[in-house]
Amino acid sequence: GVLLRVFSVGLLHWYLHGIVNGLEYIHSQGVMHLDIKPENILCTVDGRPKLADFGLSRTMEIGNRGRYQSGLSNNVPQGTLMYAAPEQLERRPDRKSDIWALGITCLTLLEGKPPFQDPTSYVQIVRHNIQYPDWLPGPLDSLIRAMLMIDVQNRICSSEISLHDFSHSRFAKSRVCKPGFSK
Repeated sequence: GVLLRVFSVGLLHWYLHGIVNGLEYIHSQGVMHLDIKPENILCTVDGRPKLADFGLSRTMEIGNRGRYQSGLSNNVPQGTLMYAAPEQLERRPDRKSDIWALGITCLTLLEGKPPFQDPTSYVQIVRHNIQYPDWLPGPLDSLIRAMLMIDVQNRICSSEISLHDFSHSRFAKSRVCKPGFSK
């Protein structure tokens, strides 16, 4: 099914781990997804998250540090506006554009709505007008902020997420993180 509900921090940890593994793999293969959002994360029967809908994905140029090499081409996909990174909206996507979208997805799953009040507001995105929940545990708050750095060079990459404190927090050891499904 499609993920569209408010998640606990433990449940988010479960899904984030699986999604990051998928991102690490596609990025290692030179692919950027460019449309990560809750609707494009499907679950297997046993609850494992899987990335779906690669219709906007693009390959990265070798030696270009994970950037799409077409400059300001109109052929570069923007993705879903509420989840698209600033550089993606400027038609200069980077593999870290997927990380931005994943950060927005995390906030959406935790809060039940995307963090931008006006989903068509490019200004809110580039001004980094994001409302972070004040109840987030420190390691998760730190991770999401690292995922949502405006400057791509300062943004965390997929392999660094696995090394982040949140990935090794008490939520990683919890046995109640995995979702239960009923028929």
